[in-house]
Amino acid sequence: MSKKDYSSSEEEEKEVTTNRLYVGNLAYSVSWQDLKDYMRNAGNVTYTKVLTDYYGYSKGCGIVEFETVEDAKNAVSELNDTELQGRRIFLREDREDFKSKKRVTTKKEQTEGKKVYVGNLPFSMNWRELKEHFAEAGEIERANMLMSRGRPKGAGTVQFYDEESAKKAIEMFDGTKIDEREIFVKYDDFY
Repeated sequence: MSKKDYSSSEEEEKEVTTNRLYVGNLAYSVSWQDLKDYMRNAGNVTYTKVLTDYYGYSKGCGIVEFETVEDAKNAVSELNDTELQGRRIFLREDREDFKSKKRVTTKKEQTEGKKVYVGNLPFSMNWRELKEHFAEAGEIERANMLMSRGRPKGAGTVQFYDEESAKKAIEMFDGTKIDEREIFVKYDDFY
């Protein structure tokens, strides 16, 4: 079977039964907004996400959700094997389509927007000190120092009970110093 036969848009279009698509081979510079703008050529886009690693770097793939299944079929038909920022992208039905399955709340969904990642911390800092330092932003459910082989990595996470406290922590502490080290604070999107 030739490559063309395997990835023919007619065959792919028949397989699309959901409004959620996986997009592969994205350039690492593509943002969620770039992806959304490009996918609007096929229909109404309701959600886009570029998948990232622990450090926030693109994994070169993403998810696009359209308003209708027809829009998703149209995207596969028209945008599969087209060029976006110098790379030929491919589209297929997302294999992790959660809407077609019974919804179970994941741990990530329970903490999404409530957990922050703190980088460039002093290696001598422990979780209690981290928790005390961030307590000014709001009530903390949990604080952890990240370790590797029993040694501190100079980073940690702080999970708040509400999203507003996490937002406040980022605003208050990002770019501040602890023991002469400038820390950075961002939403923890590792999963």
